[in-house]
Amino acid sequence: MPFRRAIAAVGVVATVLAVSTPGSGLALGSAFAVQGGGGPTAAACGSAWAVVSSPNGKSVNILLGVSGDSTKDVWAVGETGVGAAKTLTEHWNGTKRAKVPSPSVSGTHSALLGVAAVNPKDAWAVGHVLAANHDDAVLILHWDGLHWKIFPAPNLHSPFAFLLAVAAVSKTDVWAVGTRENPKTHLNQPLVLHFTGGTSWARVKVPTTSTSTSLSGISASGPNNVWAVGSASGTFAEHFNGTWKIVKPLSKTTADTLKSVVALGTSGAFAVGTTGAALAPKTLAETFSGHWKIVPTVSPGSLSGLNGIASVGGFNVWAVGFTSPGDQTSRTLAEHGNATQFVLRATQNPSPSDSLQAVTAVGTSPHQLWAVGQQASGQVTKTLIERACV
Repeated sequence: MPFRRAIAAVGVVATVLAVSTPGSGLALGSAFAVQGGGGPTAAACGSAWAVVSSPNGKSVNILLGVSGDSTKDVWAVGETGVGAAKTLTEHWNGTKRAKVPSPSVSGTHSALLGVAAVNPKDAWAVGHVLAANHDDAVLILHWDGLHWKIFPAPNLHSPFAFLLAVAAVSKTDVWAVGTRENPKTHLNQPLVLHFTGGTSWARVKVPTTSTSTSLSGISASGPNNVWAVGSASGTFAEHFNGTWKIVKPLSKTTADTLKSVVALGTSGAFAVGTTGAALAPKTLAETFSGHWKIVPTVSPGSLSGLNGIASVGGFNVWAVGFTSPGDQTSRTLAEHGNATQFVLRATQNPSPSDSLQAVTAVGTSPHQLWAVGQQASGQVTKTLIERACV
């Protein structure tokens, strides 16, 4: 599939039917209050998902990525505006969330889709810029503790390139993935960039397939356990343990895709996405521990998908996404799982059509889970942030 048409698959769709917590050993506790307004101090974190208010402008505001290195340093990124959208970055300092100025490329649609927090003075955000002539280029921003600045990207020799996710092992070992269109074949190819310090990123050539192939998620638990996932006529994954190699996941259909992954231990991984036809997807989860295994998930509604995953300790994971009854609306979705099964967990839906795009876990005892996305009511689309302590 040519790259410009593949952009739609990156998309924003999403939300979940508000569901009661089913009986299971994967238990949750009581709820806490939903917040309103624009950036006040949040209520104490409780064991059920609750909305944390976030600043919004008057136009469309969407959050697509989230990452934190502590409970006092959590970044969320996305886009704001209609047409020539601009980058959007928001920061949680342990007490409240605030919008932080971030640069965009003049005259383009600039959007951020992934973020990696290294420490309070070091973070990376990646995405793309869409020019008026419809050429697409990667966008890389760096946080130095005071400002977000555009960081040089390597020449990718392609009119269409896109970064969807970024993961940091350390301040001198950062990976970003996405898609690059081959200008000769017009097929998508996996795009992997690596930062090892200094003033530039480098493109890393990785194995690919003979079909259109893209990467949408990346995670690292150490310098030699880096996983990237996506799609290539079905699910697709690559693993780095000193060299990159394809470790083909399981697929039920050629439409299956993995959207997010969390690296575990020295070689393991847990990935989530969708399975089935594009117009009627269902949730999909796979775990790797020597080999890939599909883990049963819940798919409420007529279509459902999982967009993000985070671990709170080994194979104890949380995944977020969307579900829809098929009426052009969506509801937020959260599932708690392990290597055996996933169960539904109740989430908040403050607007008629809501979705969650990404999740991260920070802190210990309890872990704070942060999930971000969007909420829509009519022509108004605002950011959505939900938090739980588990």
